[in-house]
Amino acid sequence: MDILWLTRFQRTSFNVTSEPWDEMQPLPPLFQPLWAARLVKTFQQWSAELADRYPSFYLALELHSPDKLNTFRQSRLVVRVGEQQAQDDSRYRRACTQPLPALYQTVPGIDALQWLAYEQLFYYTPEEFVEYNARVPNKPFWEGTTAHGNPCIVVLAGWFWVGQAPGTEIHPA
Repeated sequence: MDILWLTRFQRTSFNVTSEPWDEMQPLPPLFQPLWAARLVKTFQQWSAELADRYPSFYLALELHSPDKLNTFRQSRLVVRVGEQQAQDDSRYRRACTQPLPALYQTVPGIDALQWLAYEQLFYYTPEEFVEYNARVPNKPFWEGTTAHGNPCIVVLAGWFWVGQAPGTEIHPA
C-alpha cells in the first residue's frame, strides 16, 4: 500500500490487517512473527513517507496476543492524518506494564518502537457468557454494567500492545 493512497482517495485513516484469512481459523503460529515483522517494516517505511508529506500525523502498530483466542489476527497498522488524528479510541484508557510476548521480542526492528500494553476486554450478556466460557475457559472475568445500565460479564481476553516511534504520543489526544 502506497501512503499516497491516503491523499489520492481523500482518506484520512487506514488500517492494515490480516483480513485475507478466515476469521474463525487460527493463523498458523509460524505466520505470526512473520506478519509482525511485515507490520514493523511497513511502519518504518510509512513513518518516513508520512513525515515527508504531512506536518502532523498519527501512526501506530497494534500487536495482539498470540493465543488460542486468535486475537492476533486483529494486529494492525493504524494511520491517521488531518481531522482523524483527534479520533478518540476508548481502548487506550489504561496502559499496563505487560511486556511484549517472547514471540514478538525477536522481530527485527521491534525494539526501535516504544510500547504500551492494554487489556483486550470482551463484554457479554450473562447468557452469552455461558456459551463463551464453555469454549474458552480460564479467562479472568467479572460482573459489570453496560452504559445502558444492563448487567454484563467483562472478560479479559488478552492483551494488545501499541508501538510508536520514540518521542510520539502513544495514542491520539
